[in-house]
Amino acid sequence: MSAPPANLFGGIDADMALLVENQWWPGFTFCDPAMTRRLLDGIAYDNVGIMLNIDRHEPWTDPAVADLVRHIGPEWVTNELSAGSRAARNERLRVQLDALSGLFA
Repeated sequence: MSAPPANLFGGIDADMALLVENQWWPGFTFCDPAMTRRLLDGIAYDNVGIMLNIDRHEPWTDPAVADLVRHIGPEWVTNELSAGSRAARNERLRVQLDALSGLFA
């Protein structure tokens, strides 16, 4: 008979969120709501959620994305953008914030 799995999160303050980031291997794409629920239910921690990743780390450019983000209603939005220089990153950030215009007002 095998022992039950150890609780990796024992003693951690449950006020801190444990966010699982989507990845592109089975079970972590979050494209199947039932599989996503199964994954989250299998984590023995009270404050668990998902974090959706901008996979290519490019800015959103379509203003319709603001409605999508508003519909999802995340607590946080992280602007995780890739660029070769600070100036290029600032420009990409400006483009993404323009697409999200009005969301954070």
